[in-house]
Amino acid sequence: MSFFNFLAWLHSLSSMLLGAADVPKKVVCSNVLDDSQAATFRKAVKKHYWYELFMDELPVWGFVGLPPEEAKDDEHIYIYTHKSLEINYNGDRVSFLYVLHLQSGINAGIQLPYTSCQIGFPGGLKIEQHRQL
Repeated sequence: MSFFNFLAWLHSLSSMLLGAADVPKKVVCSNVLDDSQAATFRKAVKKHYWYELFMDELPVWGFVGLPPEEAKDDEHIYIYTHKSLEINYNGDRVSFLYVLHLQSGINAGIQLPYTSCQIGFPGGLKIEQHRQL
């Protein structure tokens, strides 16, 4: 069930783009991991699982968690549980998007809250320019 919560959380990120207004940090969903779910997330991180979202026709790619090469050892495998979206608008269109990730450890018995927030910046690049970045 927890992997589906993770996917629902990712889907909710694309629905945040309803305007240039800031959206404060909010919990989208959460769950307590059992041994099987923790193993599923560890496997996803170790195998470099990634996702792709589109926000106003801009692709956003990201890993499920911190790449395992950056971990000290197998006990320090992390999943990203917070996404902070910094969005540059040109009128009512997104011209630039930056995603910041915050991570949590993957252990059975812990509660993982999946959170997100949005910071909008008016002005910025013209729509034609964002494809050149």
